[in-house]
Amino acid sequence: MLLDREGDSWRAGFRAARRRLANALREGAVVGPPATVACAAAAILGPRSMTVLDAGARWGVGTPWYLWFITQLEPRARLAPGPGRARNRSRMGARTRADSPKETAVFSGPARAERYDREGNQGFYGRGAMHLLEGAPSLAGSGLDLGCGTGISTEVLVALAPGVGWQGADSAQAMLEVAKRKPGLAGVALHHAQAEALPFGDHSFDVVVANFAWHWFAERAGAEVRRVLRPGGWLLASVPLRRFSRAAGNRALARVLLSCRRAYLRLRSQGLRFEEVASVVPGPVRVARHELVIERERFADGRELFDVLDSRGALAAIFGDHAPTRVETESPVEFEWPFAVVHVQV
Repeated sequence: MLLDREGDSWRAGFRAARRRLANALREGAVVGPPATVACAAAAILGPRSMTVLDAGARWGVGTPWYLWFITQLEPRARLAPGPGRARNRSRMGARTRADSPKETAVFSGPARAERYDREGNQGFYGRGAMHLLEGAPSLAGSGLDLGCGTGISTEVLVALAPGVGWQGADSAQAMLEVAKRKPGLAGVALHHAQAEALPFGDHSFDVVVANFAWHWFAERAGAEVRRVLRPGGWLLASVPLRRFSRAAGNRALARVLLSCRRAYLRLRSQGLRFEEVASVVPGPVRVARHELVIERERFADGRELFDVLDSRGALAAIFGDHAPTRVETESPVEFEWPFAVVHVQV
């Protein structure tokens, strides 16, 4: 949708932008406040042409974990079904935000699991686990590393919180097979299980940890976590966010995503909004910590960035079944991973 200034006056530019927004509405787009901002920007920027896509790149929109305004321009038939939308969903067969790619499929084979467990990723997820333990209450009793993957965070938890009897659970069997071979996890029970249907009794754990895993879970996982936690128990979670970023790598991914915006689908795996994270567990809770953390990394070029994103499952989380085959960006390239850290007591 082109929002350019036609003529010399800002009024002409505004009228042109408004006409295009009206056309988008007639075509079935949902236009929210961000589009209004873009409309005003088109009137102000002078003779320079501007598209909604360019606005995303100039304003530093990152991956869809940090992206929000594009969801205001997706076809109505692709939104979650609600009153008056069920027929559209049936006709289109579109996935909604709750229909994210499953971690089981993303890390289904031994080669994928081994690639995920490489040294660079161990450092990345290990730092995430240490962020989780900062300022945490005194932990004791029984604990569950939910979405433990290859056991990277579990090893950190065992080392830094030895007073807890840790167990792990993950939906990808290939990931668990890698974890079982680690000497540091010899005494840790590892379970093949879905976060939405945990094979544990009510009030089984004093603490549940989810390190960079919550975006793979369906919404009902929060109720399951509450069920298996004892009264007074804790959820410690680091949750990827959809958030603006000015880093070159994030802008490169935004350009890829926005260039295929007609096929864009809102997936839960793309991350949550910061304000949503504190309420992932339903019912009355006490939120002791709700903090934004940004992990920054630097890569030699777009090829290395692409390789790392793919190994962590980030491309599948962002693009679903339509992940790109390469990322073009400047060299070297910086990338930001914004996530929320929450400590929630039930």
